[in-house]
Amino acid sequence: MRNNAQLVDCVKVYNMIHTLESLVSYLNENVVQEDHPLRTEVVEPLNATLEEFSKLKTMLEECIDIGKAKQNDYIINPDFSPELKEINT
Repeated sequence: MRNNAQLVDCVKVYNMIHTLESLVSYLNENVVQEDHPLRTEVVEPLNATLEEFSKLKTMLEECIDIGKAKQNDYIINPDFSPELKEINT
């Protein structure tokens, strides 16, 4: 089953990125000291990881109807292509 990701798997990745963003945001706001080990060993590497994930998150938001996915309906975003938009109307 290698390379057989389904939309539900993509949504799980999207949700993981979103959750990680919330965690990093919380840590950035609450770990004030620049040299604190939590900041240097955890927060800064997580910030770098999120930066690497930013393009993936954008792609997932453009390709998948995230609103429908929250209702457990996994579909390609109709705005992704003119053909899909025409089918959706």
